Amino acid sequence: PTGLTATGISSTAIRLNWVDNATNEQGFKIESSTDGVNWAQVGVAVAAAANPSATVKMLIRPTLPVAT
Repeated sequence: PTGLTATGISSTAIRLNWVDNATNEQGFKIESSTDGVNWAQVGVAVAAAANPSATVKMLIRPTLPVAT
């Protein structure tokens, strides 16, 4: 992917955009790290293989703790 941008759209959400330049991947893993060394998968995005060079858009929102 190229052209990755991250835009804060509110105090609790980020929009990720990128161009999917490949035609042979199954999707993308979205990972998070607090130290830049250890990464954990936090989501996935499907590939745009049917439309190479398509812009992929993802919205990331936090989950809220369960009320007890």
